[in-house]
Formats: sequence, C-alpha cells, structure tokens
Amino acid sequence: MFVTTSRKPGNRTRTFAKLFSRFLNLEYLPRGKKGLDYFPGNYIVIEEKEGNPHVIRLIKKKSKVLKADLGKSEINKLGKTGLSLKSEVIIKFNIQEMDTSLELDSGPVVFEEKSYPIPFFDFSDIGAISSKIPINFEPRKKIFFRKQKNHFFVHFKFGRKNVFRIKILSITEQ
Repeated sequence: MFVTTSRKPGNRTRTFAKLFSRFLNLEYLPRGKKGLDYFPGNYIVIEEKEGNPHVIRLIKKKSKVLKADLGKSEINKLGKTGLSLKSEVIIKFNIQEMDTSLELDSGPVVFEEKSYPIPFFDFSDIGAISSKIPINFEPRKKIFFRKQKNHFFVHFKFGRKNVFRIKILSITEQ
C-alpha cells in the first residue's frame, strides 16, 4: 500500500500526504499526470479543497471478476477481459493541527480500538496494530479516536506529541 495525492496538489496537501505516509510507514508516490488505474494494488489518495487536504480516499482493489462468474447480459457490458473491482472508504476531514518538525521513526503504529468509529475499514490493512493485540513494547506511534461535541477527532501521536489531528466530517463506503 502507498499514499498519493490528487493531481496538482497544493503545498499543504503534499506536505500532509508525505507526513501521513511517513507516520504509517507507507511509501509516498507523487501522482503527476498518471490516472489512478496506473497504480497497482491498494492505495490511499489525499485530495484537497481550496488548497487544503480534505479527503482521504482508501482504495482497496478486489480480485478480477471473470466471464464464467456472470450471466450473458453482464458479459456484454464487460468486453473481453473481465472487470477489476474495488472498494473505497472516503473520509472527509478538516486538519486541525500538523507538526512537520518531528523526526518520525519506522516503528509500528498502534490504533486504539476501543473508540474506533470506522467499522468497515480495518487499520491493519495499512500495517497498524490493534490495541487489543498484546505487545511487549511501548509503541511510539499511536492513533487515538476521540468524540468531542458530536464530532470525531483522530489524533496521530508520536510519543506524547501530536503529529497531526483531524476532525472527521463524514465517512462513506462505496
């Protein structure tokens, strides 16, 4: 899995995407003029609104559907090779704070599962460890979810410092 941005991202969006990928120990790939179908496997796209990061699109590709699995009417729609399916989780957010001065290590990321608001997305897909799994060390990178005044906030912490904090506006699955 890797992180990329929408086309022609602003500086703040590009900085957030790089920090987000470093925090999660994922590779950051600049998109440039490439279409999203160019990228293999699962990936995360950071999109912007008015120059600020605003959407995290988590794209998980599923296996190919072959003609043998479909009826005649569906085959006519597919063409010769089949159809590649994908699922998407779209998280709209406002960034509350971002600290680019921290030197992040490549240690594991642990997410606090007891306050977890995204039931259809598994953070283990991006390499994070659930807090329910016993570990023999104190992780430095943690993801916390907090509800304050009818909003969920996600804190990405390194040690005791916030690397960034986002306010969740909406979460949808497609």
